Amino acid sequence: MKIIAWCSALLLLVGVAVALDDMDGERPVPPAGSRPFALEGATLASASSLRAFEDCGELLDYFREEATAEQVWSGFAYAIGGADAMAVAEDSRAAGATAGGSPVPAPSGLTESPQRSVAGTDEAAGFSGTNLQEIEVDEPDIVKTDGEVIVAVAGTELHVIDPTDGAPRLLGVVALPENGSSELLLTGDRVTVLTRTYGSMVHGSSRRAVDDMVMGGGQPTTILTAVDIADPSDPEVVGSRTFEGDYASARMTGTLARLVLRSSPSLGQPEPSVLEHDDVEKWAEDAIAGAPLEAWLPSGDDGPIVACDAVARPEEPAGTGTITVLTIDVASTLDPQDATAVVANAETVYASTDRLYVATTDWGSGCCMWGMPMPVEGDGGIGDAAAAPAPQELTPLTTDLHAFDTTGATTPYLGSGRVEGRLLNSFSLSEHEGTLRVATTIDSMDGSAPSESAVVTLAEEGGALVERGRLAGLGTTEQIYAVRYQGDIAYVVTFRQTDPLYTIDLSDPASPRLLGELKIPGYSAYLHPAEDGRLIGVGQDATDEGRTEGAQVSTFDVTDLASPAEEDRLSFPQSHSAVEYEHRAFLWWAAERVVVLPLETYAWDEETGEPDGQPFLGAVAVDVAADGTLSERGRVSHQDQAEPESYPMISRSLVIGGTLYTLSEVGLLASDLGTLAETGWLTLT
Repeated sequence: MKIIAWCSALLLLVGVAVALDDMDGERPVPPAGSRPFALEGATLASASSLRAFEDCGELLDYFREEATAEQVWSGFAYAIGGADAMAVAEDSRAAGATAGGSPVPAPSGLTESPQRSVAGTDEAAGFSGTNLQEIEVDEPDIVKTDGEVIVAVAGTELHVIDPTDGAPRLLGVVALPENGSSELLLTGDRVTVLTRTYGSMVHGSSRRAVDDMVMGGGQPTTILTAVDIADPSDPEVVGSRTFEGDYASARMTGTLARLVLRSSPSLGQPEPSVLEHDDVEKWAEDAIAGAPLEAWLPSGDDGPIVACDAVARPEEPAGTGTITVLTIDVASTLDPQDATAVVANAETVYASTDRLYVATTDWGSGCCMWGMPMPVEGDGGIGDAAAAPAPQELTPLTTDLHAFDTTGATTPYLGSGRVEGRLLNSFSLSEHEGTLRVATTIDSMDGSAPSESAVVTLAEEGGALVERGRLAGLGTTEQIYAVRYQGDIAYVVTFRQTDPLYTIDLSDPASPRLLGELKIPGYSAYLHPAEDGRLIGVGQDATDEGRTEGAQVSTFDVTDLASPAEEDRLSFPQSHSAVEYEHRAFLWWAAERVVVLPLETYAWDEETGEPDGQPFLGAVAVDVAADGTLSERGRVSHQDQAEPESYPMISRSLVIGGTLYTLSEVGLLASDLGTLAETGWLTLT
């Protein structure tokens, strides 16, 4: 079976199965030497190990050379994008655009907004906020409140809600872009909606080739919408911006939001005759050689996002994808006041008050795609062992890290580094007093060596992230399931059959030191510092053999870091909680010493394999006594308010005064926080 036929078949399957993933777009070219969104004097951090581009010609040459080098699969094109970028470029020029485009003008109608921070939980103010990784760094979420109004996304609408007296009342609705998912930032009377639109494409994950290969049609776009809610009963859209590129994430300190976009080249699609005659490789060579710069870089509504001299690359090539960081003061305009880009790819975003980090794991190249062996030409077709060559030796996974400075009004690129292993999520990263701490699981794609985990410290030196110290050998044969940093201490959970909770001293970054460990059945997938000397964990209970049995909440006494101890656990058989993979779904309300988390329970008869009773989809409230003892306060569900045969899942919880509000895709339920008795309901969709 010809490889091109196999790829075409895979393309069709992937297009159906993963239609809501990354895409790419056409890109107007920035003029040489220009910085459309930069403040005067803002430049890339200069260091000997950084590689900035002097002009657009050098940048274009780099893209073409790297793209040519990345054609690692014989007979298959490196890039099959959406609409033909070269044709779009011609259209844009015909419309009067110059080769460099023009700076994007600020949208009209935006005015200054009152400043009031609503990041995190503010118990003194009597309401909860988004559960944040870093208290002073706000994160977008699907629901926000300032204690006076609630703003929430449901479907493709923004809902402004009056929560007074535990009886939620709809004040206003704003239509949001269709065919996408949205998150919110709230600053004073300004709601900023970040929408990721979808199409029919998928990216792989290899830094060298797969990450930059785009299959299928459609282009990813990120849409920002500014909504003024000074009059909550009449919310007004006062600005909108559209950027090419896939919305990875955003972080906000004060009113400055850093928006991270990821994009890949858009080189068009070969004609069917090219595919039919196996001429894809030649087509790709011609497409790469002929693609202008606008095919490689993202743009905005009316022009380029980033100028050529604001683009840098790590010392070692990291593909032809682009990470673009836009700095936007969401309290005034949606017009970015700075744009910085790195020729690399983005998976994980983390920010402290001083730094923004974007990380990407290299999942290996030349071997596999989504865990599937690459077929070769032969009589046996896919899976023909006789036709397949001997497997190549795979190097251990590595993760690239890119650092940006967030201490000022711009976000310059500082440098890059690399660590062995892969990240779990953003909680694997922490910046503290100038040191980046990284927790990784070290293994390889083929599983030829037992896995282990490590915590590595890095510092900025000469424009690079340089290792200062490491603690390795954690959880041999296991992988990381949870990480939490608290000052100079790291808590790391690994799991295979039992759950070792490691306590690690990072006070000397050059010599991370293991203090203690606790082994118990099951694992925690999320750790939350509840108070001095106590952690709350959410994860899965498990047998001694490692078989998971259902969601559990645990409390840990870590007052003696050399001897951490489990205080109590509360299990929910045959269930799971979204908190295991979504930290924003977790609520800890210390004033009432109560945890609230989504819970989904499905009971099955093991003999018949059939459902046993009705599933529960809702949220559970768990009391945490002063000694760490856990007990269930009660549960809430939206099933009674939903249509028959509908199973709405609660995604978020928040507290205002003495009322617990829970949000699902169908509505907002108000319950008395003490008794969980319903006090009000608002249908949203």
